[in-house]
Amino acid sequence: MRKKSSAIFLLLLVLAPIFFKPVLATESQADLQKKIEQLGEQIRQHRQKQLTLNTQLHYLVSQITLNRLQVQRTEIEIHLLKEQIAELGGKINSLDNSLNKITAVFLTRTVSDYKLRRANPLETFFFNLNIANFLTLSKYYRVLQNNDRRLMFSLEETRLNYGLQKKEKKQKQIKLAQLQKQLAQQQTVLAKSKAGKERLLKITRDAEHRDQALLAAAIRQLNALRSFAEHRGGGLLPPQPSPDGWYYNQRDNRWGGQFISASDMRIWEVGCLLTDVAMVFTKYGFHKTPADIAGNVAYFFSNTAYMLLPWPSPPGYHLVRHGADFSFIDQELSAGRPVIVHLNLGTADGHFVVLKQKLSGGDYLINDPWYSANMKLSEHYSRYQITSAGSYQPN
Repeated sequence: MRKKSSAIFLLLLVLAPIFFKPVLATESQADLQKKIEQLGEQIRQHRQKQLTLNTQLHYLVSQITLNRLQVQRTEIEIHLLKEQIAELGGKINSLDNSLNKITAVFLTRTVSDYKLRRANPLETFFFNLNIANFLTLSKYYRVLQNNDRRLMFSLEETRLNYGLQKKEKKQKQIKLAQLQKQLAQQQTVLAKSKAGKERLLKITRDAEHRDQALLAAAIRQLNALRSFAEHRGGGLLPPQPSPDGWYYNQRDNRWGGQFISASDMRIWEVGCLLTDVAMVFTKYGFHKTPADIAGNVAYFFSNTAYMLLPWPSPPGYHLVRHGADFSFIDQELSAGRPVIVHLNLGTADGHFVVLKQKLSGGDYLINDPWYSANMKLSEHYSRYQITSAGSYQPN
């Protein structure tokens, strides 16, 4: 019995991998950690860009406030300086009048003093014949001389003050001219700061409106792509063959479970367009897998899986897009250039495939990122479901 049990146990060990296939990790833990860190850094950079815009706006607001205060301070200084100049002007006029009056008095006293000095003291004595009157007159002369000296000092002091006041007024007028020039410069800086703020606000508003429009488009398109995946059914697949060397399947388990950019959507759910773009890159000799495209946050709007226009282009090529223009499609295919087309499937579903070649009867050979390579368009879709087309042309 023990031998039989051991044999059954060994048989189960051999057959277990067949009946119970383990879910194989498509990526090592180190690879996953590396991608998590890369995505975290991409999100941080995205947020940093928004912070930078806000920081610039706050800086401009602070700069405007500072400039406005500087203008106010300069205006106050100019107002006070004008008052001081006006006050000095009044003082100068008063000193000018005082100087004229003192000068006139001084000239009069000088003339009188000159006449008195010309008189002979003995003649004055004998003329008055009174010693008391002579002494009184001599004392009067001394008083007059003292008054003349005081008058001269007052005249000199007034003249000195007059010169100082005029000099101070001239200095203040020079400073006033400098402040008025400084005020003009400050007002120019203030006007430029205000204009810069308005431009930044306009950019912010335009960016907000653009982001709202992109977000609405992203929601519509991603809902349609997710609806397509839900209606078609299925999930991840084992590694898919690439018969032409550049075909990729979005459900390939090598990348199908990867999140797109910083979003919560995976490649297998809504990654048909990015898988088509990876195919075209590889077709033109620039090896890119869907994982490479999905991992570049710059290709997608904000933290969504919505690919921004223009789609990324292989080096040396640029994207050309049209509506459902079959002459454009046929012309590109004739030139050997694959065309990525969007399909509106009529049930709010959307899907992107790559047209490779035009077939008879208006059909096309396609690489379908959901199903497989080298299919006919008519196997699952109709040419009339094509709503737009994009091709990469050489620069």
